[in-house]
Amino acid sequence: PGRTFPVQQFWLEDVIQMTGYRWEEDSEFAKKGWNRGWSTEKKTFQVADKGKTKNITAFIDEEEEWGCDDEAEMCDETYETDTMRELSYMDHSRINYDLIELLLEYIEGSKQFAHVQRDQGAVLVFLPGMMEITKMHERLRANPLFSDPSSCLVLTLQ
Repeated sequence: PGRTFPVQQFWLEDVIQMTGYRWEEDSEFAKKGWNRGWSTEKKTFQVADKGKTKNITAFIDEEEEWGCDDEAEMCDETYETDTMRELSYMDHSRINYDLIELLLEYIEGSKQFAHVQRDQGAVLVFLPGMMEITKMHERLRANPLFSDPSSCLVLTLQ
């Protein structure tokens, strides 16, 4: 069999919480119409999960009781309120290149990942097509932290 490597998975809510990323309500990454004439309310629900009950918290649009996203609904109480709010009004149909770049900068400079030797670790970023891959690659090549191939190798694969 092939060789396996230990993998750490991080979800969008983890990334938002780790980096502290926040976007403006009129950002291209926010849902159109969010917080314009309608209000939200934070609610906690008890749900069944694999035979046990657990509490989840979400921001609910008063106009449409289940107006928040599944991502925010699935967050447990270990996530900060700001993280859940960001998930609730984020437009999940758009690729947030700023957030991807910020995450890679965070990984590079964070004490959380300092124990990983540079020649031992890798980060995989999955994007839907060649156009998106090329756009991200060009952004990273323009970033001083990732543009020097002697310290960081950015590869495009498809």
